[in-house]
Amino acid sequence: MKRRRRGRVAGLEVWISAPEDVVLKKLISYREGGSDKHLRDVAGMLRISGDSIDREYMERWSQRLGVDAEWRLITDHESDWSPRGEGS
Repeated sequence: MKRRRRGRVAGLEVWISAPEDVVLKKLISYREGGSDKHLRDVAGMLRISGDSIDREYMERWSQRLGVDAEWRLITDHESDWSPRGEGS
């Protein structure tokens, strides 16, 4: 959580998690529960965030947290993930 930052939401000062940390948590949740929703969420975040996601950080921390296979599942097939109702 060292990468978190302060921000304002609805006039309140709050802590906002770095997108990379949200992605890592989603990958952990997928590993624990198996719901594809987490993978779709991650794919959507990558699609929206583009190059702003620190891929080196993701590689390093996905290995440390034991979710590197899940990370590769997304990154190796990024073009295959589409929003609901689109694609196959």
